[in-house]
Amino acid sequence: TERVRYVYFSAYSNRKRGVIILVRKNIDFRVLKHYSHQEGRWVIVDAVLEGQKITFVNVYAPNTSQPEFFHEVCNIVRNIGNDNIIIGGDFNQVRDVYLDKSSHPRPVHDPLGLVDVWRLLYPQEKDYTFYSHPHSKRKLMDFFSTI
Repeated sequence: TERVRYVYFSAYSNRKRGVIILVRKNIDFRVLKHYSHQEGRWVIVDAVLEGQKITFVNVYAPNTSQPEFFHEVCNIVRNIGNDNIIIGGDFNQVRDVYLDKSSHPRPVHDPLGLVDVWRLLYPQEKDYTFYSHPHSKRKLMDFFSTI
């Protein structure tokens, strides 16, 4: 649109997988480097925002093979070497097994030591971004984290 200066995305097909990072025109933003996954699973933008170096990551995690997926993303982020990281997206898993899921705990794999922004602001809130009507299950799988 007329308000967007930069568009970074990764897409697999027209109806499966895809992530995007959009940057408005009126923001002091300079891209240093960007990376994208061939199959629409992640996009990473290393940039300077308002004078601060920040790495932005948007993920769409697979339902299976998650350790390998997160290992790949974390290696790229570590190699960038930036301490300011904002990561968001659909992780297909939960961060807090008691607050973010209605059954069957399986916590998120987090080798970067990220802070869940939602959980920081609302430490005891039970809310969900996914609901399975056939299984009557709720999960908070989409979130933003930062270091």
